[in-house]
Amino acid sequence: MEAMREHLTARLRAWARTLMPKADGNQMRSNVPAFYDIEASCIGGLPVEVGWAFFDPSTGKIQSESHLVRPPLHWDMKPVWDPDAEKLHGISLEQLLAQGRPPLEVARRMNDSRFRKRQLATACFGFHPKLWLP
Repeated sequence: MEAMREHLTARLRAWARTLMPKADGNQMRSNVPAFYDIEASCIGGLPVEVGWAFFDPSTGKIQSESHLVRPPLHWDMKPVWDPDAEKLHGISLEQLLAQGRPPLEVARRMNDSRFRKRQLATACFGFHPKLWLP
C-alpha cells in the first residue's frame, strides 16, 4: 500500500509545483486534479487496492490514502486471480481477506474525502467502478 501512496504523491507533487502561488500573490487554482490508481486481480479483473492523492489548498498539503479491497463472498476470485498480477502488485488473496476493507466501505471513504469533487487523473483506462460496486 505504501508504494501506491508514494507513486500517487510523486505524481501530484509534480502538478502542485506548477500551481504554486506566483510572486504577484495569485492563489493556487482550485481545480487541481486528484490522481487515483487501482491494482487489480488481473487485466480487466476485480480491484485489490484503490488509492488516491490530491493537493488540499486549505492545508497546503498533499492528502493521500490507499486501501486494500476485501473480496465479498459473491465475487468469484478463482477465475480472475492471475499469479503474474500478484507478482506485480505484491498483494496476495490471503492478505486481502485478512487486511482488506469491503468495497462499499472503500467507495464511501473515497466519497467522504475531499476527493470526490475534483477532476480525476488516472492510468486505469477501461476500468470503471460500476463493474465492481453493487
